[in-house]
Amino acid sequence: MAEAAEWAPNGQTFVTGSLDKQSSLHIWNLNGENLHTWSDSTRVQDLALSPDGQRLVTMNRERQITVYNFVTWEEEYSLRLKTDLTCITISRDSKYMLINMVDNELQLIDLTSAEIVRRFLGQKQGEFVIRSTFAGADENLIISGSEDGRVYIWHKENGTLIETLDGHSPGCVNAVSWNPADPCMFASGGDDKKVRMYVQTTVPPNGSKGYKYN
Repeated sequence: MAEAAEWAPNGQTFVTGSLDKQSSLHIWNLNGENLHTWSDSTRVQDLALSPDGQRLVTMNRERQITVYNFVTWEEEYSLRLKTDLTCITISRDSKYMLINMVDNELQLIDLTSAEIVRRFLGQKQGEFVIRSTFAGADENLIISGSEDGRVYIWHKENGTLIETLDGHSPGCVNAVSWNPADPCMFASGGDDKKVRMYVQTTVPPNGSKGYKYN
């Protein structure tokens, strides 16, 4: 059973990841033919493809991130982090990956150098899968769900927490998604079985973005 799947940017192939260690990472074409299997891969919990089609990033249950060259299908490098991981997102410019970790932290990692660029703190995550994403017109924001029923927004360049929004309670905010056509709108989904749409209001004097949900 697949845990994660994503289309390649060309729309002609897609990648699936599974917790089955014997057959965990595959590339398929539109006819359902298996084009490649990574025999050395471990149990894949999540994966992401860079928008430029150059890299595939996977995450496993052993706290490891592996980066593959998606053109040659060869492994470029792997990282083992200090705590359990829940999701991967890659920036639109294919320069960074954003990692959610269960110790209440998000990490922004340079895809080329594998160096940690910035940490984002404040949201609550310790037990469940919580997802995050890049946000804003130039992806200058980071947004994440949280186990406390709130949505957290940071400035990407300095890590400052600029907004904490209520919206899903009781329970977790499991996922967030920014509207690619409207930089002032995003959606969130939570344990309250609701999807909320947030829009930016007039920026108040304290510098807050002033988002509210409908």
